[in-house]
Amino acid sequence: MAHKEIAAFEDLATQIFDFAESFPRLADLGVEPLRGSPGERGALLLQGPLKMLQTVVMVTVNGKAQGVADRFKALLSRSKWVAADAVDGALAGSFTPQPTRPWMSGAEGLKERLREHDPATQFVLLLVAEGLNGGCCQHGTVSGIAAVEDRGPCAFVLDHGRSRTGKRPGFNYSGSLRPARVTPARPVPDAIAKPDYFSDGNPAAEAAHPARNTPPVLNEAEAAKMRHANRIGREILDAAARVVRVGVTTDEIDRVVHDATIAAGAYPAPLHYHDFPKSVCTSVNEVVCHGIPDLRPLEDGDIVNVDVSAIVDGYHTDLNETFCVGTVAAPVRALVKASHDSLWKVRTRRRPRRPRRARRPRRPRRTTRALRRSTSASPACCTATSAA
Repeated sequence: MAHKEIAAFEDLATQIFDFAESFPRLADLGVEPLRGSPGERGALLLQGPLKMLQTVVMVTVNGKAQGVADRFKALLSRSKWVAADAVDGALAGSFTPQPTRPWMSGAEGLKERLREHDPATQFVLLLVAEGLNGGCCQHGTVSGIAAVEDRGPCAFVLDHGRSRTGKRPGFNYSGSLRPARVTPARPVPDAIAKPDYFSDGNPAAEAAHPARNTPPVLNEAEAAKMRHANRIGREILDAAARVVRVGVTTDEIDRVVHDATIAAGAYPAPLHYHDFPKSVCTSVNEVVCHGIPDLRPLEDGDIVNVDVSAIVDGYHTDLNETFCVGTVAAPVRALVKASHDSLWKVRTRRRPRRPRRARRPRRPRRTTRALRRSTSASPACCTATSAA
């Protein structure tokens, strides 16, 4: 029985460590107020009987609130901050030494973790199960990001947005870039008109639209609406450009684009399109297109393509631009510039389609073999021609 309980406790600890990691503001909003002093090394200690720990974790994980204060209320109210030099004493009070084990199970590596974690962005979470095999503990390091919204849980995206996981996917990545956690989709006010795929991800109206096969010809009023939509799209992209810099997450770019789109009375077209989870596409470095905004901060030397799409009064605007972040290598800058210059060169060739002139009926072409036949069959004609 003890072995099953120990295994259950270890699974419980893994569950709450992963879940705490999915709330990037837990470190500064939930744990920092409990520290003895800012940046103090120590651990957030949650201890009690196994049944109590299981209840607290169940309430926390199964809650619906997206903010730290409400989602972790049960856990934080039953936890306390213990400074690093007082951790051994706190564990000693919860442990009954055994003849074959004079130390608490699971405490291995705790001192190193307390010494090596970064108090500015991380904290150590310490769970102690009282009465279990004389006392057991599990510990983990939880990281936070203060410069993001207080929304969670944040998870890794699978299957183009259709599912989530707490573990980073083990794909065969082509470069050094790795995905980070993705925040929940941002809400859209009721006043904003929504496409059919908003609820189920299926753009059925798009698939059935006649414009898929026959490009529409706009009248003056429709063309004016299209120009207005394109101006809105350009303004949204400019708003995104103003926040691109080292240290900013692509999730923050998504927030700016989402808010600017809603403020314009438009709908962010990527949101829920075939289950896409965000309001803009941000493709960093080797990501070709349609990258999902996440909590990875942009780094010096990155390039990021921001692809804005919005539905404005029934008209769809779609435009993108690639930005250099910090100091970018010369070959990479040259690639971006060549792509930009190519676009503008092509734009100089644009013109309205000219009416197609009626074609003259073509004279039947005579092959070389047919010509030879006619020549050999009419020698007098050839002679007459040469005589003339």
